Amino acid sequence: VDVYNHQPSINMRSAERIEKQQYSTPAPTAFIAGMFVGGINPETVFEPSAGNGIMTVYFPTNKVSVNEIDGIRLQSLSKQGFAQVTEQDALQPFNIAKKDGVIMNPPFGSSKEITEDGFKIAGLDEQMIVNALKTLSNKGRAAIIMGGHNSYDEKGRLKADKNFFNYLYS
Repeated sequence: VDVYNHQPSINMRSAERIEKQQYSTPAPTAFIAGMFVGGINPETVFEPSAGNGIMTVYFPTNKVSVNEIDGIRLQSLSKQGFAQVTEQDALQPFNIAKKDGVIMNPPFGSSKEITEDGFKIAGLDEQMIVNALKTLSNKGRAAIIMGGHNSYDEKGRLKADKNFFNYLYS
């Protein structure tokens, strides 16, 4: 609760924050996601869109590898004691060892459509999730915050995210 009460509130958004779709995850949400991933007692955890690192709040930093493309946030992350800090475009596959856990709140937005295992994946967040999950070990666990604005067809089925969820299910 103390961490949450001291978390900065960002009411103004700069052009860069809008362009990079940077939003801060509330600490309690990050903590609960960490509890889920932590339930398997992971030795290694990966956060591919780390921002300021709040999604990793549940874990000892020496167990967590983080990735961030924003230079200022990357500099901050490098001073927090993480096991590994990288600066890679998360739309590209990661070249890292498999991890026991993946935790992330990727930026939402559109991106050029790709095909992954026969499924068309269009969203920025969806493509980043695909690449992040490729780093997850077979016995690993992931907690991912995704956009909550879904649309449905006349039969109550997902419209826009249907291909992505079918890919995840496969």
